[in-house]
Amino acid sequence: MNETTEQPVAAASTLLTHESAAKNLFFGEILEENLFPYPQMRERDRELLGMMADSIDDFLSPQHADLKQWDKDAHQPAEFIQSLRDMGLFGLIIPEEHGGMALSNAAYARVLSQTSRHDSSVSLTIGA
Repeated sequence: MNETTEQPVAAASTLLTHESAAKNLFFGEILEENLFPYPQMRERDRELLGMMADSIDDFLSPQHADLKQWDKDAHQPAEFIQSLRDMGLFGLIIPEEHGGMALSNAAYARVLSQTSRHDSSVSLTIGA
């Protein structure tokens, strides 16, 4: 037998927070940060999101009636698509060296959430 099987309590006390959640549970340790990790957003992404959220709301809010009609028609006008492109919404996760914003996955999800508040088809369009 090794030391871990002979003294499981001592082994449990040496577990670190970066180890497996299942392993910690086995030893009776519940570390919530392992069970429900939430990615920390970069400061740069937080700043960009602050600016983008207002721009997205300002752009999409007046178009709610049009958005509903476009959903019914299953068509978004080319001018609308170009406006999304001009706002940089098609380059959210594209690396900066290729002309994108290089947002993290967490920031990207927040932008899609913001556009979905107005119309989910907009999120599908920019996320495609």
